[in-house]
Amino acid sequence: MQKYSEEFRQEMVKRLTMPGAPSAADLSREVGVSNGTLSKWVRRYGRSAAEDRVLV
Repeated sequence: MQKYSEEFRQEMVKRLTMPGAPSAADLSREVGVSNGTLSKWVRRYGRSAAEDRVLV
């Protein structure tokens, strides 16, 4: 089982939740992380990623 750093997970969530973001399927193929894993990360980190965008 692959372990991903918190920084990597948060970066993937930012990429999925930013305006004009790639689809989860496209990002999954690009970085080699399953759709299910990406979805779990969005549920876990999504709120903080969205808040970061507002503060920038």
